[in-house]
This record gives sequence, structure tokens and C-alpha cells, in this order.
Amino acid sequence: MSDIQLSLPGKVKKLNVFIHAKYNTTREQDLIINHSLDHLRKDGNQLCAEINGNELAYILNINSKHNLSRTLKTAAQGLVGNTIIINGPDDEFEIFGIVTNAEYKDNTFSLTYNKKMTPYIQNVVSNYTILDRALEATFTTKYAVKIYELLKSEIFRLEKTGKPYLEVRYGFNELRCLLSLVNLEKPYIKSALDRKVSWDELVEKIAKPEDKKYNRVTEFKKYVLIPAMEELNEKSDIHFEFEDIRGTRGKIKEFIIRLSKTGNFDGNSDIPSDVLRSIEKLVSVSDLDSAISKIKKENRIPTKQKKDLIELACAYNEVKETLRKSGIKELDPFNIEYFKTLWRKSGKDIQAIKDEIQYASKVENIKNYYGFLMSAVERKYSKSPDIETVEGSTEDAHTYREIRNAIDNMKLAEGSDASAFTNEIVEEDEEPNSGEVIIDIPESETDLREEDMDDSTDKQMKESVNNQIWKELRKNPEYKNLLSMFGMDEDTFENNITTPVKIKIFTEYLQRQRINSSKE
Repeated sequence: MSDIQLSLPGKVKKLNVFIHAKYNTTREQDLIINHSLDHLRKDGNQLCAEINGNELAYILNINSKHNLSRTLKTAAQGLVGNTIIINGPDDEFEIFGIVTNAEYKDNTFSLTYNKKMTPYIQNVVSNYTILDRALEATFTTKYAVKIYELLKSEIFRLEKTGKPYLEVRYGFNELRCLLSLVNLEKPYIKSALDRKVSWDELVEKIAKPEDKKYNRVTEFKKYVLIPAMEELNEKSDIHFEFEDIRGTRGKIKEFIIRLSKTGNFDGNSDIPSDVLRSIEKLVSVSDLDSAISKIKKENRIPTKQKKDLIELACAYNEVKETLRKSGIKELDPFNIEYFKTLWRKSGKDIQAIKDEIQYASKVENIKNYYGFLMSAVERKYSKSPDIETVEGSTEDAHTYREIRNAIDNMKLAEGSDASAFTNEIVEEDEEPNSGEVIIDIPESETDLREEDMDDSTDKQMKESVNNQIWKELRKNPEYKNLLSMFGMDEDTFENNITTPVKIKIFTEYLQRQRINSSKE
């Protein structure tokens, strides 16, 4: 093994299907795997890699042999027996181990790959991404290497679009699996994968709490996505920003990631990314005068784009002041990244944003102000006809109306009348019909009628009745079809929509189904 030559990290080809596969690895393991691809040799029907310990010490930024041995031992324990999920066409996939054994001896680290890995790591001639191992070795944030490789494998498509940026979408739960935030090594999870369950079902319904990380999107963004974005935008040859995509009632289901080679996402492709970042930093701390001064003096910014940047800076400052005057005390979420999305969705119309801020100031019981504001700007709530409240909440009423519109758009049989809809729950004494719901409230609840409630118990009793009604409604087999129609999982529907809204939505859905059935 003394004849192994020292090879400092250069560039290596990595198959895209390997990059997009799901497997649990750490930053150190990823760097070791990538470096090993440049040291492969045949050993029987398997591929092996032997790497000089000094190379790994350099790549992993380790200064002592003892720390190197300890780090490699931990990495090897995770690699040996670790499985990889390779996705194929038509929801096909294959699962197998990555490494069969590892050894560190005489300052040489050896890996033996599973023979099934051979087509994915040897003689890579097409559908691959060229990775800069020296660059990856400089990444310090925990998930930067994986995110860099994912995005690097996508950005080649940018040249075909003719646009300054490329948009790619990742489901929240699939991204967590790609980034090793779900323990795919657990037998019960492997069993679920064999049944080809969706990533949402796997993560939200099957994976145990101890086998997954960052269930809350706010934590995922704070500890995973934003640190990686900041580091990649500063150090790498790609830049990205992201936007939350919410399902019904605001739960984030996926991310749109915008990729650029320059760090410009609004057509400002000629502006150096370091200039753009420094300007945005000044704007974000409300130092408008300094931001405008820098824009005007910077000779690397074309004249037209100087005007666009100044417009963005002034608009951000003005909207932030409007929020402050409207009584919004929590301004931290209103950062430049949030505003760029808000600005884009408003059509760069500052008055439209102000109108929705004013509208929101009159709405009671807003649970997520900035999420509501984004939806209000996008859907123009202030321009909508007057809307009723649901349990005193206009926010709930907007949710109800949006889902109700979806129900109204269900195809009616010829001659049916949409006015047949009512907001009342099906009466208990009606004869059962196809699709009709019968609500059986236990005797202990039958006397809880609104006219009999005194002020002190009114709210609690109504809640009790609503909960019992919903409990019975959920037993109807059409409940699953309702979720399917909206593309929502049960947890999202149950946890993000209030009980009165759920009752109104489902009963109207059932009545619509009944109208359709009666006309067939």
C-alpha cells in the first residue's frame, strides 16, 4: 500500500441517479465517497478504493492522526451496511447496500463497494455531473454538500431556458429523505418503501418521531436550507433562492428553488452576485440611503438594472414602514427574501401590497400574519366581495371559500342546479340516500342546542357539538375521496382547518355528490 500516490482533490464525475438517490450519509461520508470515485480499482466482481490518509485529513480538515482515525471509524460504521434507494421509471426502485466493508491500516483507508454499485460508479460516460471536490471540502454547514450536488445536477438545464434562472421543485418530505433527515435504514421504513408508499405518507404517518428530524418547516429552513443557501451563494459556482409552496390552509408541501449561475433572479443577469448581496444586506437593515448610494456608484451595474434595484429597495423600505404603522411589531420575518416573493406576486404593485396590509388590519384571529399577507396579495382578498366569518375568523372564511369554490367546480350532471347547495347539515330524520350523511349524536349531547346555552358555556358546548358531529362525519367513506380531490393528506386537513370549516366543507361536498348521483 506504500505505492499509493497522494492525490489532492480535483474534479470527479458522479452519476445523476446516484446524486438523486436516497441514502443516509453525513457530510464526512459524502466527501469520502466522492473522493473514492477517483481511486477505484477492480477486485474480483467488486470495486474497491484505497485512499491515502493524508488526502482524507486534507479533505476533512483534520490535523491529527488520532482525530482522523476516530472520524474514519465513525464514517465507516455508517457506510458499511448503509442502503441506497435508486429510483427508476414508473415508480420503480431498487434498494441495496453501498459498501460491504471498510478498513483503515498503514495510513490507508480502504472501501469495498457492493457489486450492485458498479454501474453507478464505474465508466460514467453520460447523465453525470462534474463535481469540484476541492470546493466541496470548503463547505462547513452540515447539509451544503448534498444540496450543492442536487442543485448542480439540475443547473445544466438553465442554458436551454434562455432565462436568468431555472426553477426546480422538491416536495418537503422527499427533500428530507434526500438530505438524510429520515432514517431510511430502519427495517419498518424499508418495509414501507417496498410497498411503494409516497414520501409524504412515509415521513408523516409511518416514520417514528425518533427516526426523523426537523418536522417543522421553520426549523428545516433555519437549520438546513438557509445555512446551506448562504454558504453556497457565497462560495460556490451556483446560487439559489427558494419559495414556500403551501397547500390548502397554509401548510408547506414543497419548495420552488430558483437556480442561477450569477445570483440574479429578476433578470439582472449582468449584476455580480457579491454586489447584489451587499445591496440587499443594506436594504434589509433599512439603510436605504446607503443602498441607493451604492447602487448609483457601482459601475458594474447596467443603468436599467440600477433603476430596478432602486425601485425594489424603496418599495421594501416603504412597505416595512407601512407594516410598522399598522401595528405589526414582529418584523423579523419581513426580510428581503420574503419581500422579493411578495413583490413578484403583487406584480411589483406597491399599492396592491398596502391595500392587503390595510385589509389584514381589519381581520381578526389571523394565526400566521405573513402567510396570510402573502395569500392576500396573491389572491387579492381586499378586492373580493364581502365574505362571512367562520367562528369569528375571516382567515378561516377565506379558507372555506377557496375549498368551496373547488367543490363548486366539480362537474355537475346536465340539468342539475348548483343552488341546491345549502350550508346546513343534513337533517337526521331524512331517509338515507346515496352519498348522504347521517349524523348520530349520542344522547348525552342531544340537549346541547344553541338556544339553550347560556353565555358562560356557549363556546365550550358548541365546540363539543362540533367535535362530535365531525367525529361522525369522518366515518363516511367519501371522506377519503374528499382528501384525494384536494390532494391533501389527512394530517394536513385535520391539523390546519378548524372544525366548523371542515363540517361546512364536507357536508357541501356530500350534497354535491348527491346532486350528481341523482342526475345520472
